[in-house]
Amino acid sequence: MDMILQKGEAGPLLYTNQGRKRVTVGISWDTPEVMPKRPESFTSDMDEGTSDYDVEVDITVGFIKETYDLDLVCLIYDDMNELIDAVSPSPQENVDLSGAIYHSGDDTAGVSAGDDEQISIEIEHLPDNINHMVFLAIIQSGHTFGQVLNAECRVADGKTDKNLLKFGLAQDDSGNADKTACAMVSIYKNPESNEWFVKNISEFYMDADVDDWGEEAVKFL
Repeated sequence: MDMILQKGEAGPLLYTNQGRKRVTVGISWDTPEVMPKRPESFTSDMDEGTSDYDVEVDITVGFIKETYDLDLVCLIYDDMNELIDAVSPSPQENVDLSGAIYHSGDDTAGVSAGDDEQISIEIEHLPDNINHMVFLAIIQSGHTFGQVLNAECRVADGKTDKNLLKFGLAQDDSGNADKTACAMVSIYKNPESNEWFVKNISEFYMDADVDDWGEEAVKFL
């Protein structure tokens, strides 16, 4: 059964206490199944100015197909709340310096079964200087959460894949349908007991309005 944590609430991070003690944070979404109108004629430069969103050109059938691209990002902090590392779909940031936090890779389609993007955290191998992790979902394709179907965040045990926490990112009545980024959850360590906890943040933003995510996310530590 999923842990029931409301926005702003925290609870123990429950995971299989053996091996690497791996926990995963994932996001999933679906692309709306609406075929764009086929152009009367097709040229190689039709990808220029055809949409407000990112597009990819399918030359084999000659139509423009929108891509719905969400990125999962992890910001990593020490016990002084200083940003010390980050993990993202970017090849330069796929793995943190310790090798214990790593990204599954960029997904721009949202058609995978289960998580479309996932970050794994090996609790057993985390260096002592890592105390906080904040996980973001940022839409890179110019869409909003209201235009992406079934967007969800989940935290799961890495060994059993059992959900520890799961919630939607784009409920119609949430007032967040016009937003493009979300600070979803944090995972942090109690410095006295060394026990790990997970917190449901669920704070939504316009990505363009955030100058520095590293500084913005400090408020959630």
